[in-house]
Amino acid sequence: MCAVIEWTPGVPRDFTDRDYQKYRDGRDRALSQIAAELGINVAVVEA
Repeated sequence: MCAVIEWTPGVPRDFTDRDYQKYRDGRDRALSQIAAELGINVAVVEA
């Protein structure tokens, strides 16, 4: 099984370092929960 998910909207460019970390923590937590429910592995690739 394979899935490609584009996380939108993109990260606002005016985030502070702290805001950016909070954004990433929330995104990663959401992806982790989805992976656990589906029983799959997840990899995050930031371009």
